[in-house]
Amino acid sequence: MVQSRGLKKNDLIVLMGHESCERLLPLPGRIAVERQKIPHCRISLLTPPVTEYGLACVRKLASLLNSKDEIIVNDLGVLAMLNRDFSIHLIIGRLLARTLFPFSNDINHDKGLLKDLPFILGPKTVGIEVDAVNVDWVPAFISKKIKIRHCDRPLIFAVSRSCIFNSSKQSRDRFVPCRKECLNKKVVALSTSIAKKFLIKENTVIGS
Repeated sequence: MVQSRGLKKNDLIVLMGHESCERLLPLPGRIAVERQKIPHCRISLLTPPVTEYGLACVRKLASLLNSKDEIIVNDLGVLAMLNRDFSIHLIIGRLLARTLFPFSNDINHDKGLLKDLPFILGPKTVGIEVDAVNVDWVPAFISKKIKIRHCDRPLIFAVSRSCIFNSSKQSRDRFVPCRKECLNKKVVALSTSIAKKFLIKENTVIGS
């Protein structure tokens, strides 16, 4: 995914990366290509939940960013690594936000979790993404200190560890080969219980 947003040339933000699949993260050379196309742009790197493979990929990509760029984080291991090893702005992605802020009523009664949240977020976290699912879940004391960003990407209902488009034998116990067969493919699924259609794209269930 590569998208650009911004009104002025110097304010242009290039969104690149992938929210749900580590195998679809961009190659390191892609960052240089975007900077050549738009020299004054800021990179916003979107990252997914990861295994050790994805963690290494994110580390390499992060090493190519500068202090004006940002990384949208959806994995606690990635969050800890970036807070520890890099000086770059971090945004808690909406998928990770759903884990950190399960339900506002529950979290406001969990004093231990409330106490640990600033430590978990780390010193480099400057924003939190929310969407229609978790727009009201972030505790007030966090939202007063960290900017809340409303995500305008398609609404995600679920992310799977396996991919229905991968023709290799699926296994949760070992890393299967990926030929990126999911690209340019999608499936429409109908939920008979709620009479609603969902789009399955890559390893993600998307709705409206």
